[in-house]
Amino acid sequence: MTAEKLDAVKTPHLVILDGANNLQRDAVQTIVKAHTEVWWHEMPDVWIVDGQTAAYWRDIIMPVLGLSSAGVVVFRLPDSGLRSWAASSLGRPKSKWLHEIYSGWPQPPATPPAAALTPADDDIPF
Repeated sequence: MTAEKLDAVKTPHLVILDGANNLQRDAVQTIVKAHTEVWWHEMPDVWIVDGQTAAYWRDIIMPVLGLSSAGVVVFRLPDSGLRSWAASSLGRPKSKWLHEIYSGWPQPPATPPAAALTPADDDIPF
């Protein structure tokens, strides 16, 4: 793991669409690719993007939603070193970016023990 990868996501945001159609999802993906080099999009209505502010991402996405009932919410995620996450049945290809780029953790073994959890800190208060 290089220092470059560990520092790849400096200002992460979680972007979630609600009620979007496929054309709107495709338009948001185009916007994301045009506005950041570092992003994760493995679920239809969810992106983790790097850079800018929550309002910035909301404002550039809102026009593609137009007058439809679709909505967008953007959350500023924690800075490096404070990131934890947990997933179930996500699979290695979908979780690799989360492990290596977002969290800066090495990918877990291919066959973890049955009782093992993904690298999450369940004891961190929210």
